[in-house]
Amino acid sequence: MTILLANLGTSDLSIKVTVDSQNYYFPIDFLSNEPNLNKKLKDLDNERRTIWDNMYQGFNYVPNSQVYQDLGFPTQKQAVRELTKALQSSYQKESHKWHSLIRPTRIGSVIQKAVAMGASKAYIFVTNQPTSHPQDTIYLFQIIQQWVQQEYPAFELIQKELQLNLDPQNPNLEDLVLEYYYNQLNEIYLEENSSQESTILVNVKGGTLHQKTALKIQAIASDFKNLLFIDPILDLNQLLEGKNSECQLTSYWLYQRNQKYQTVKLLLQKRWDFDGARVILKDWQETLIYLAKQVPKIASDTQKEQEKLTEILTRLDFAVSCFNLDKNALRDNEQMEHNFWLNVYTQCRIYWGLDEIANFLIRLSSFYEVTLNELVIGLGGQKYLRNNNQDQDWVFVRGQADQGYKVCNKFEELEQDFGGYEVTWQYKKTQITKKHTSTCKPITTQKEYPLEIIIKGKFGQGDSGAIAKLKDILKVEGVYHKKQYKLGNRYSKRNFVQTLIEIDHPDRLELWQQILDSLVKLDYWFDNRNTLIHSGRGVSVQTMINQLEEDKRIGTDDKDKYKANPDKACHPNNILGEVLNIAVHTYQLLGQKSSPYVGWDKNTPYYLYSQLRDEICQQLI
Repeated sequence: MTILLANLGTSDLSIKVTVDSQNYYFPIDFLSNEPNLNKKLKDLDNERRTIWDNMYQGFNYVPNSQVYQDLGFPTQKQAVRELTKALQSSYQKESHKWHSLIRPTRIGSVIQKAVAMGASKAYIFVTNQPTSHPQDTIYLFQIIQQWVQQEYPAFELIQKELQLNLDPQNPNLEDLVLEYYYNQLNEIYLEENSSQESTILVNVKGGTLHQKTALKIQAIASDFKNLLFIDPILDLNQLLEGKNSECQLTSYWLYQRNQKYQTVKLLLQKRWDFDGARVILKDWQETLIYLAKQVPKIASDTQKEQEKLTEILTRLDFAVSCFNLDKNALRDNEQMEHNFWLNVYTQCRIYWGLDEIANFLIRLSSFYEVTLNELVIGLGGQKYLRNNNQDQDWVFVRGQADQGYKVCNKFEELEQDFGGYEVTWQYKKTQITKKHTSTCKPITTQKEYPLEIIIKGKFGQGDSGAIAKLKDILKVEGVYHKKQYKLGNRYSKRNFVQTLIEIDHPDRLELWQQILDSLVKLDYWFDNRNTLIHSGRGVSVQTMINQLEEDKRIGTDDKDKYKANPDKACHPNNILGEVLNIAVHTYQLLGQKSSPYVGWDKNTPYYLYSQLRDEICQQLI
């Protein structure tokens, strides 16, 4: 879809005048301020040059024309408003008479070009000042509209009326006109529901100086994607003959670029919004391709810009993948390093700083889990896991533990479910031979009572009679400790880390205690993140405070080991401090060099993101 936006000027209408038996079309308002006018005069022959010079010196042929006589005016130049008002009235009554006597001058050339480019409508800005200014174009528009309807039936002209007092002595005039055009262009954008593929043609030849400036500025600043300025090339011979001239397309792409880049920098520097920046620059890249096709003279410069954008978008793609924790995309990028745990930690910092509490709580939970994973691997715990945990399934294998069963015994002490049994059993009835394996917690430490284990563990306590009946029909074949155990939640992993520390790395117990203390303070927030996010009350620091206070009043069931105690939770404003404490001591516990991205200094850079942001902003110059 293509749309034309244009100011209507007083010289946009010509009237047929006969001079020395020759027919000419003269603008009702002389083109005194047309750029390159003097150069164009050389294109006129002597006869036409004389006529033009006479007009320039003040002799106006229009008042002496048949048009003035037919409209009942004396042979004195009339104000544009009065002349066009009378002409519009007569034109409406006798269209067949007047149609050939008038021509849209510059605006006619623009409309012809717009139609050729697929435009079906134009928004024309006209003046109708409260004081009825002599130069108002309100009636001139109605003349042009009627003329265009006859010449281009499928093309629609829509009036946008400027009713401000355009007194140049008004010190606020510029701001008022800018505001008017800003509102109008936004309204047009919404009315058209403009798709991103729309082409907007803008003509600023007509109108007052303030109108020209305002339309140009606000068009460049608008949300329209494919924006081109269309200007008729002055051709005095064509004008005098009532014919349309050629038009040229101009792109102020450098102005648009600067605006786009300023927006991108703001998104990156204030909001870390790499995805928003990517959307803007991809859209701008598409715009440049279109503009280069329409205005070939800028193709070389825009091609260089395209190459720069491609480099920037590669960085933005990587940054977005980092934010999305997309391991596959990050793994494919060989040029950029990536530490998953450090990335999650950094995102906790970022989301808290942005006050995006819902995202923060999600990343907080990830940080908790990933920290435990890092500790298990860093402490050599994978040797106790199935396939050295290559499948990341976190399954403890009893047979891979040390021969003295120290790890198993300690883990069983901390993780009660780990001490459960697997019981193989079947029904005694001969017609049912299918074997069953059930997992249940031990209700006795004596393996001599496997039947009671399976009955009470699988079928519930029951009464003595029910148990007796079950004994008659059940046959237990074997009772075994679980051979494999899934570390299925953070408590299991935490207990496993505790086991590794006490058995394999007792010298690191103090450092682990520092980490553990912070983890316990975060348990409540880990457990309640979904409640906070989906509560319908909104997620903010204040709602976190309110939720914590409410849960402290209610209390918690100490018997539920998987229910975090709100009394042990840290205040919301201290969460990030606990996260930092975990990160600092994790490096120390694992014997790793501290990271420049983890520290108490408020100016500590943000892993990956600070560098990416700075490099991108540096390129956007």
